[in-house]
Amino acid sequence: MVEYAFRRYRQDGLAPARVTIEGWNFDILAGSIAQPTAVGLAVGWLGRRAVIAWNLDGPARLGTAAWSVVTSAPSPFRLDRPGDPFTVITTRPQVWGPALVAPAAVFFRVVSLQRCLPPAKFGDRSHYPDKVKKP
Repeated sequence: MVEYAFRRYRQDGLAPARVTIEGWNFDILAGSIAQPTAVGLAVGWLGRRAVIAWNLDGPARLGTAAWSVVTSAPSPFRLDRPGDPFTVITTRPQVWGPALVAPAAVFFRVVSLQRCLPPAKFGDRSHYPDKVKKP
């Protein structure tokens, strides 16, 4: 959804190419394979390792997309690149992308990773003696 909006902004001249898939921003791929990944996991075609790899790949793509947006927006982090700055990202409702959608994506990846990894045995004190013997 965000990629479609960015592409529309690009067509209208409001966004630089580097924040769209034309500028090698492949964050949309992580979202587009989410449903097939979920189905593959539910049916049993994919295992835990594939889901862990998908959950690590998504934030990496999101990080590169966020870097493209941050260095394109009018901010102290803007890099000198050809083209106009990405000013539409600082207006309403587009500001919800970096303010809500990106952190939600990271949050749900972390939750998914927690469910894929083996549980930690916090509170398992079986390796401690019950009572400390006093000399």
